[in-house]
Amino acid sequence: MHTPDICYPASGMPLVREFPAVKLKVHGGELIFRGWEFKRRLHSVYVFYTLNNESNLDVTAPFVQDLLGWDRVIQGQRNLGQQTVEFSLIGYRNYDAALQALKTRLPKIVSLQK
Repeated sequence: MHTPDICYPASGMPLVREFPAVKLKVHGGELIFRGWEFKRRLHSVYVFYTLNNESNLDVTAPFVQDLLGWDRVIQGQRNLGQQTVEFSLIGYRNYDAALQALKTRLPKIVSLQK
């Protein structure tokens, strides 16, 4: 499984630093996000990534698709209960500003369903 610390440098964005994991509130609970800073030309890109091992993650943002379905079962793919959410933020002066922006917006677009 590819994570941002592998994919972003492979696409030409060097890793600047990794941040400690943070718990962020969403509707229905909390998710633990790993965070990184990458460099894209003159700008920092702050990436927040979580892997949820339950199948109760509901991402309501219109640009995210539900990847769980029968086609994966038919293809024999594993880890059907795993879902990831990744946010890449650019234009923030530092990690703390990017994290604050994510904290504010996250509960509006991600929820845990019971």
